[in-house]
Amino acid sequence: MAHKNFTNNVISNNASKIGHEMLSDQQTLKDRILSNDSVRIDSDQVNGMPRIVYNHAITKTALRKFVGGATKTFGEKFTKAVELGVIPEPIQSNTNFRYLLTQPEVHALLDHWNFPKYSVEVGNNRFPLKKCVVAIANQKGGVAKSTTTSSLAVATALDLHLRANVLILDLDPQGSMDQFTVHDPENEIFLTLVDIIMGKDLEKNQFFELLDVADEKDIIQKAPFETHLCNLNVMPAHPMDERLTDEFWQASSEERDKIFSRLRETILPALQEKYDVILIDTPPVDGPLTWLALEISNFLLTPIAPKEMDYSSTGSFLSALDRRYATLPSKGENLKVHKMVLTDHDPKSTAEVNIKHRIVKSAQESLFGSHFVHSDAFVAASSKHRTVLDLSHAEGLCSKINLRKASESVQAVYSQFILAIRSI
Repeated sequence: MAHKNFTNNVISNNASKIGHEMLSDQQTLKDRILSNDSVRIDSDQVNGMPRIVYNHAITKTALRKFVGGATKTFGEKFTKAVELGVIPEPIQSNTNFRYLLTQPEVHALLDHWNFPKYSVEVGNNRFPLKKCVVAIANQKGGVAKSTTTSSLAVATALDLHLRANVLILDLDPQGSMDQFTVHDPENEIFLTLVDIIMGKDLEKNQFFELLDVADEKDIIQKAPFETHLCNLNVMPAHPMDERLTDEFWQASSEERDKIFSRLRETILPALQEKYDVILIDTPPVDGPLTWLALEISNFLLTPIAPKEMDYSSTGSFLSALDRRYATLPSKGENLKVHKMVLTDHDPKSTAEVNIKHRIVKSAQESLFGSHFVHSDAFVAASSKHRTVLDLSHAEGLCSKINLRKASESVQAVYSQFILAIRSI
């Protein structure tokens, strides 16, 4: 876009010119994905597989215990599956000589043995769960929205009892979720959710170009990127996604409704054909991108750090929420669950404990009883483009006890998170 002066002020003209120059020189989503890929693919190999894959491998014995039944029967079923080519011959660990199965191999076997997916067992019967869209939202920055999103997404994907297909939708233009992507060389689609929402109105958008050769639903379903987990995908964001906010404020009421309608009636149904649980990471602002997430979600999760500024800002966000939903096309009728979760909490801090008590008093049953602990393990995980659930103490990135406490806190929050999903 060519630079244009709107005032006679030389200083603001020059500042605007600098901004346009920076925008013209920034990386595209494709550039970001490809340049970061070498960082994310860990060169640390264990038993002939990348460390992050090894960290999620389980032993053949562990799978037998999960599946249940007699050892001999399981052994026969396993051998038959290998003979049929369901999985390759498993790798034997160099340390304890046990057979290791990667996460994709485990799911391939469970699929082959017709184990149920995304359902809940009630008595002797099993019932499918309702598809869930979770908006992780708070107008306050620094409350660990992205950490909450990624940690719960990985925990959901790792749950073998649930066996859900999970998608992270990044609507925060800061685009932190692209660090979890693994690029498939055969996939030449590099689109954000905003690209798809606005695609038909932007002739230079890749989505517009792809419509000449592909079906719209097919493009939408192929846009998410793979991750290190076979049942977790990510649709990353990009700084240029801010243009939707600009377009929204200039649009008429009818045009704004079309934006919401396109996401709700065309894009979301296409994604929900593939994914059971969709988690949306939102920007730290009460604006159009967050409203899009509110419009399509049936579960709102509000992270809050037990700090005075976070308490006040979160209070402002939540107090205006009902009025905000009243302005949306859905009028909030889709919202079935609202929960809050404490993040980065240090129970040894008297000040934080006092604020926690105030949050508990206000939120009551809306607040998860478990919380994400304050731990350098989260910092260590972020430095490796992972969650704490993707780390092993053998890597020495943080102390064993800190990693254990951080991982346990994520699993404790996840236990309450999945109960909330089951209630929908």
